[in-house]
Amino acid sequence: MTTEDSLPHDQEDITEEHSFDELAKGLSNGTLSRGKALKLLGATLFGSVLMPLFPEQAQALTNTERRRCTMQGGTVCSSGTRASEVCCPSGETCVNGACCPSTQACGSACCQSDQSCVNGTCSTPESPPPPPGVECTVNSMSGSWTETCTPEFPVCCPNFGCVPSGTVCCTEVPPEQEGAHYCFDPYQCCYGQCIQSDAVCCPNAVNGVCPPGTQCCTTGGGCC
Repeated sequence: MTTEDSLPHDQEDITEEHSFDELAKGLSNGTLSRGKALKLLGATLFGSVLMPLFPEQAQALTNTERRRCTMQGGTVCSSGTRASEVCCPSGETCVNGACCPSTQACGSACCQSDQSCVNGTCSTPESPPPPPGVECTVNSMSGSWTETCTPEFPVCCPNFGCVPSGTVCCTEVPPEQEGAHYCFDPYQCCYGQCIQSDAVCCPNAVNGVCPPGTQCCTTGGGCC
């Protein structure tokens, strides 16, 4: 027999069971008077039928349930009276008569999962500020200067300035040369022009590009 099974019954449980047993024995052996039978029947009916009609009594934990709760590491949670009680399991805290995850308990409030407790008040964290812009040094024929890239133009191409995301800078293009200073993905930069990512950049080939599947010859120029 477990410790839980050996716990004594509440007094109200014992009274109800005793009334039912006495009624059953009296009816079986015929020794129970009519008045006594009605009295015992009324007590039994009140405990099993009428009690649920009274929510305050029905919501209260029995002494056995309270002991079971604490033995299992829980906490008996009450709204202030025994009329409304629940058992909060381990890891939960009683807040205003209700169980709340201990990590979300905040004074007299239970915070939402996306909130944090700040000075006893549930607070929803604000979105973090955007990171500071990248300082981009721009080189050109007229000189050099520094500009701050914005979220709309976060990439810095030194020979051109701030450009949109998803771009590739053509760093080999000098400031005085006309040509592409950056290429959009999936294109790649090939000496001032944007070519497909699977093409081969070859300055000595026709148009400076070798088709996919070939390579730039190391001697004689052209594609091999």
